[in-house]
Amino acid sequence: MPQNLDDLDDHELAHAPSRPLGLRVLAGVGALAFALIAVNLAVVIVRMLLAPAPDPRLRPQPPAGPTASGPLPGWMLSLALPAQPAMAADWRAYGPLSIDWSSWQLMDGSLVTRSRNAKGQMMYLSVHCKAGQINVTGAAMAWKGWEKPQATFETLLLKEACSTPRL
Repeated sequence: MPQNLDDLDDHELAHAPSRPLGLRVLAGVGALAFALIAVNLAVVIVRMLLAPAPDPRLRPQPPAGPTASGPLPGWMLSLALPAQPAMAADWRAYGPLSIDWSSWQLMDGSLVTRSRNAKGQMMYLSVHCKAGQINVTGAAMAWKGWEKPQATFETLLLKEACSTPRL
């Protein structure tokens, strides 16, 4: 075995008694691994900071008593079917919504009808006249929660829906 470290090949150097280069390589690999972990952690932290924050507003509690808050019953799902020969739809515009005035149904103390948003997507709208609140379904047809009307068209909608006599 040569005495000069420059004369050793990699295999011999790795098995040399002092292994000075091996320790330096190991230390370099460790430092590189630590640097890569630190960079990845920084990227994760930046992505978390730039992610949109959830809406901190709390929704009001639903009015007391049974209301439209559970899963949709079968008769409501049938409202979405286009073929209803018994009665023609009476679509009325309220702000960005189109509401089928002919399909109002009483459900657990609130009035429910089908409607369309500004993009033409079907949804359900419910008004609770006694509580003076409105509820709508989202894309998955789940109720979002009761709220007091905020826009002028919401107030007008609630007033007209509650003043129309129902069977």
